[in-house]
Amino acid sequence: MLKKLSLDLRSRALPLLNNIEAAKTLFFAFLLLWLISSRSFWSAVFYLAGSLYLYFSASSDREIEGNSKKLLASFLIIVIAPFFWAPHISGSFFNFFYLFFYLLIWSAFFFIVLGIKNNIFKNSRLIYGALNNFLLFFLLIFLFSIDRSQFFLVKYVSFFTITFLLIREFLILEFEKLKRAKLNLFAAIFSILIFQFAWGSMFLPIGFLNSAALMLVIVLMIKDSIIAYFRKILDRQLIMKNITIILIFGLIIFVASRWQP
Repeated sequence: MLKKLSLDLRSRALPLLNNIEAAKTLFFAFLLLWLISSRSFWSAVFYLAGSLYLYFSASSDREIEGNSKKLLASFLIIVIAPFFWAPHISGSFFNFFYLFFYLLIWSAFFFIVLGIKNNIFKNSRLIYGALNNFLLFFLLIFLFSIDRSQFFLVKYVSFFTITFLLIREFLILEFEKLKRAKLNLFAAIFSILIFQFAWGSMFLPIGFLNSAALMLVIVLMIKDSIIAYFRKILDRQLIMKNITIILIFGLIIFVASRWQP
């Protein structure tokens, strides 16, 4: 009876939660636009303080509080990324379109994190998996597009750390019952593996977008192998399938690329 009552109350509260999350997302978009347009100290302070308040407010439920901690890495990456990667404001139509697209994507990411945290999605694991892949893809684009001649060590340590946090978060949400120490170990191992593949991809003269796309395929296959291992279905056939997918997509990317010296 209590379980039915709880489910009924949650189903009735979901539309209200959706409206609240939408309002929070709009306010986040306003703060992000202010940050990008002014690039001042106070806009950064209000942006950070407002984002933290929007994320942690109204989380009296224990399950939601737990979700806030589990999704903290994705939230912080979404909030901090605009300080390093954001469009400059100008009067051109292309810049306006790029700015609109940027605000739309980052606000969508923020809404998804809020929605997963507050359990408003039915297929939250599937949606989170897509969000995690997108964040890794944007991280790879950023890595391959920046100037790596300065602050070399800082940039690569940052890349490894963010990759580790995203892989660790993914494993914790996917396999909540497993020990954290084991998940941390696997996250570290596969982050090192991803780092090594990314290092090798930097020497390919195929452009930063193609390099990021190739690395994304490798990352997806690595994540698929991790899931199969923990579900005890990893075998030679699955490994060969993942290697074949990497080779096929790699060949397509190489053929479609305009080789650059």
